[in-house]
Amino acid sequence: MTDGMPLRRDAERNRQRLLDAAARLVVERGHGVPLEDVATAAGVGIGTLYRRFPDRDALVRALFDRHVEAVAALAEAAVADDRHGDGVERFLTAVAEQQAGEGGLSQVLRSGPLGMELAARAQARITPSIEVLLGRAHAAGTIDPAIGPGDLVLVDLMVSGVQAAGSPDDGSWRRALALALAGLRPGTAPAGDSPDDEAVRRLQGRPRPRLPSGSAGA
Repeated sequence: MTDGMPLRRDAERNRQRLLDAAARLVVERGHGVPLEDVATAAGVGIGTLYRRFPDRDALVRALFDRHVEAVAALAEAAVADDRHGDGVERFLTAVAEQQAGEGGLSQVLRSGPLGMELAARAQARITPSIEVLLGRAHAAGTIDPAIGPGDLVLVDLMVSGVQAAGSPDDGSWRRALALALAGLRPGTAPAGDSPDDEAVRRLQGRPRPRLPSGSAGA
């Protein structure tokens, strides 16, 4: 038993090194980055990569699942700390800050061939906490009653789009987030219904071009 434990620790360490390297390279070079380059950047052999991830899709799913678990942890923390119906705003702010630090990783992953599948995985994992946060915010009167879970996805997509178009530290995405949050407050919600589950999956899983740094969106 003792002899096997270091091997298991080494295997998990190699897995995390591969995911870290893949996250950097996917952001820099896109989905087509050679897996050999990922292995080299992680400091392991290509055989080690294939033992952990049999193909590119398995690596992409693992990368996205790690991202989703981090977002889910933020949602659960917001639920635990919510006292006055402010959990939605704090959650969206925390997610935007995390995504700024990731360099747009989740957006790049969702723009690939597994986009719809990844969107569904994220939705299933995070929506229950979002519904709790929204229910509390509606009851406290901090969020307009017409705002639904799909609207929070719209906020995320708008802010991540600004992050992709500009420099992470130029402040633009924070202003975009503040503008979006203002639109969630009572009396400010637009007419019409919040996007339903299918619309959310299409929005999150739809391929989106990456804008060059400093360019203006259409």
